[in-house]
Parts: sequence; C-alpha cells; structure tokens
Amino acid sequence: FFVDGLAQEVINGDDFEKLMPNTYKFFSKGTICTQAHSCSEWTYPSLATCVSGLDTLHHMMFHDKLDGELPKNSPTLIEYFKGKGYYTSKMDGEWRSIPSYGYARGLDQYVYQHQSMGARAEQEIMDVIEHLETFKETDQYLWMAVGDLHDVADGLDLSDAVQKNLTLEERELDELGVTSVKQNYSAKKTAMYKKTIQYFDMLFGFLYTYIENNYKNTEILISLFADHGQGYLVPSDKPFLSKERSHVAFMFRSSDLNPGCTDEIISSTDYLPVMCKLAGISQSDAPINGQLPKIFGGQTEREYAITESLHPGDPYCAVAHTRNFEIFFDNPIPADDEGRFTLGNYSVYGFFNSGEPITDSELLKKYEHIFISRIAMHIIYD
Repeated sequence: FFVDGLAQEVINGDDFEKLMPNTYKFFSKGTICTQAHSCSEWTYPSLATCVSGLDTLHHMMFHDKLDGELPKNSPTLIEYFKGKGYYTSKMDGEWRSIPSYGYARGLDQYVYQHQSMGARAEQEIMDVIEHLETFKETDQYLWMAVGDLHDVADGLDLSDAVQKNLTLEERELDELGVTSVKQNYSAKKTAMYKKTIQYFDMLFGFLYTYIENNYKNTEILISLFADHGQGYLVPSDKPFLSKERSHVAFMFRSSDLNPGCTDEIISSTDYLPVMCKLAGISQSDAPINGQLPKIFGGQTEREYAITESLHPGDPYCAVAHTRNFEIFFDNPIPADDEGRFTLGNYSVYGFFNSGEPITDSELLKKYEHIFISRIAMHIIYD
C-alpha cells in the first residue's frame, strides 16, 4: 500500500493510534519502522527509489519536466515478484509512476486512472477487494497507491466527511498554485491533513477487515509506505529538509516478523531488500544503494540515512539522519537540467535530537566529507 505523502512526524508515538487506529491495530501485529527516511522530498524520485533500491543520484529520475525511466540494468521490485511466478498487478492514479517511466515492467495487469478523475481511496480500496476476491486462489503481488493526502497541498475540495470536522478558519486556503514541496508552514493545512488521515484510516479499515477475514497470517506479506512528508508541516525556522519533509511511514506485516516497533535508521532504498527478504526472493547481483536492515535479518545497522534535494533550478541540499542527530548540507548554487552544479560557499551544520546545535568540528567535518564524496560526480569543476 503506497500512501502518497504520509509523514511519520504526524503519527509518532501515541498519535499513530489516535489518528490511525485501524492501521495501528493491523500493523502492530508486524513491524512498524519509526525512523525511516525518504531519499528525496517529492514523489517522482522517491517512488523510483522504492522500486529500484537506488537513490536519486543513481537512478537520476529527478527532473520535473523531462521524463526519465527506471534503469534497465536493475530489476524492479515488481520484476522480482514476477520472476517468482506471482500474478502481478498495479492499481493507482499516481501520475509520477506511469507505465512509460518503467513501472509496467513485470506487470501482468495495470489499472490506471488519474486520481482526480476517479482513483480515489474509496474506489481504490473497493477495487483491491474485488481484485483479491477474483484471484483468491492465485499467488499474487498487488501494488495499490492512494494520493488523497495530496489534496490538502493541492487546494482541492476534501471529502464531506473531512470538511464537517474542520472549522471555517481551518478551511481557508492559502498558497494556491505553489507546488506542494515548496509550500511554507501552515497550521490550517496541518489541521486539514490530520483530519484527512483519520478519514483515510477509516476507509482502510474495510480493507484490513477483509484481509483478516479471508487470509491466514501465514498467507500475507503487506507493507504500507510513503514517499515524502509535507512542506506545510515544517516550522518556518527549520531547514528545508527537516523531518517533517523526509521522515516517512514505513510498516510491514508478515508471519515472519515479531510484533513491535523499531527505531533503527532505515532508508527508502531499503524497501526493495526488505520485501524480497520477507517474500523469500533472492536478489540479483545488480548493485543498489539499499541494504537489509538488521531488524529484518541484515548484518549491520545503518549509521545514517540521507535525504537530498536535486532539482533543476534549485540549490542542492541534503541531510544525514542518525539516531541522535541530523547534519545538513546546503549549497547555494542551483542545479542545471543534467543534475549538475557548481560548488559554492556551502554550509554544513547540524542539531542533536534535543534541538541543540552541533559544535563538534570533527563530527561536522566527517559528514562534510560524506556529502562531498556523494556529489563529486555532479559537481561542475572550473
């Protein structure tokens, strides 16, 4: 279950059960990852990462106006399942994961309708139930995407069931026309967002009930994951790539998992290795950036996970997330259409989880080297 824009920062701790009681109940029987971070801050590069295991600098699907395609020398998650004999289907209205981007590879069935033209959560959930009922005796892999949470940023009319829980002040719209990733903090949109999450969870409750009534726990492997947070959740005094943008929902349910939460640092590049491991599928020797987290049987934990913003016409920036702190890298010079840029008077700074600034020069120097090494091939040298 791919949920466009579900920020982990909104469902941390007790807020998860409060806002999403059905989802909490369903996935508390599996593993809930509370420290998963997206490799990018918007859908197009983020989804490419999830299905390929490659970060933005390696799949290079980053341009908002020039279409790219998933690298053909790296198997996609869907191709892995197809290779194991599953009947593979994809149902969504997400316009950043269309067939021409490479998402049709390995699919037996692709049902696509743009979200605003009918592929709403209400319809998608019923279509999934119908699909599962139709192919009940078949080993199947099914990808479903819902993008209703994007309606808040896009200024679209929300469900009547959501609107009736909002005050008139909360229903006022601001920053219309501004692309979602660049929107500023908004208490009004935050309120709309939380109410939409609650409505979304109510709808998903029907699907969770159907699954539990029709399948044994040993017959299912289910994930719910997101691609990015929301710009309007980030306080105005915080860096662009703060957790409200980069910290994403990431949860799995399978009979092979011990129920509980993990605060292990996880990258969205790890989604493919996790799904392959839980499904008993061996990965090819094609190099990827993802690794199997220790909680799922991997050898070592990540020291950090990196989120970066590579966008034509915008300055490159990145952040390294660790258990105890975050370190940011900001370069002031915009990237070009090839994803390359001149290295300007960049800054490296960070904060501990407490909010206290990092003053350890050796620690900052260590991560500066990590950032520069990552982008070395993208720097324009005079």
